[in-house]
Formats: sequence, C-alpha cells, structure tokens
Amino acid sequence: MYAAKSGRDLSTIHYHLTFAFYKIAVVLQQLYYRWKKGEANDDRFARLDIGIYNLMLQAHRAKNRELL
Repeated sequence: MYAAKSGRDLSTIHYHLTFAFYKIAVVLQQLYYRWKKGEANDDRFARLDIGIYNLMLQAHRAKNRELL
C-alpha cells in the first residue's frame, strides 16, 4: 500500500530489511561478547544471545522474502 500511494520503488526492501536485522545483531553481539569476557557488569547483557539469535533468524527470513 505504501509503494502504491507514494510511488516509491520498494524492490530492494528485502535487502535493506535483512541488512538492518544483521546490523542490530552485530551491535548486540559486541555487547554480549564484552559481558561474557567480564568487561561489562550489566546483568541484562546475559540474555542478549537470545535476541541475537532471533535477529539473525529474522534476517534470514527477510533474505528469503518470508516477512513481507
């Protein structure tokens, strides 16, 4: 509907969505790695691995055009 109303080309939206999920997962992975090494003391980082896994799953689904 957005493409139809705006007239914008959304043919590469799956690429951009895949890349966005991947980029967020990379940032979370860096935080998780620092926590795992004891360089960060915030206990909220202990469960980032779950979020990273889910983001990578969503990236895979976006790449395969299963989200939109």
